[in-house]
Amino acid sequence: MRLKHTLRKYRQSFHLRVFLALVLVIVIFIPGTGYVGYLQALKVAEDQMEQYTIGTAEQIVKRVTSFLAQHTHNVNLLASLFAGGLIDSGDDRELLQYLHLFKKDHPEFVNIYFGDERGKFLMVPPQSPEVHKIF
Repeated sequence: MRLKHTLRKYRQSFHLRVFLALVLVIVIFIPGTGYVGYLQALKVAEDQMEQYTIGTAEQIVKRVTSFLAQHTHNVNLLASLFAGGLIDSGDDRELLQYLHLFKKDHPEFVNIYFGDERGKFLMVPPQSPEVHKIF
C-alpha cells in the first residue's frame, strides 16, 4: 500500500511533469529542428552549386564563342580575298606563299586547306601523299 501511495505521489508531482515535458522537447523537437535545418542547408548548397555550374558554363560559352568568332572572321576575310580576285587561285605558288604567310600569322590553325571546283587541293603545311590518301 505504501508503494501505491508513493506512485500516486509521483504521478501528481509537478516536477515529474516538467521533467517529462523537457524529455519530450529534447527527444522530439530538437532533432526535428536539426533535421529541418539540415534539409534547408542542403537545398541552399545545391542551389549554390547549380548557380556556380551555370555561371561557369556561361563563361566557357562566351570564351569559345569569342574564340570561334575571331577565326570565323579570319576565314571570311580569306574567302573575300579569293572572291574579290586579290589572290589568284590559279597560281599555286602564289597561293601557297599566301597560305604560308597566313599560317605564320595564325599559329593556332593546325592546317589550312584550299580546294576548288576543279578538284585542286592544297594544304599548308604540306604533308606527304600518303596522308592525302586518308582524306
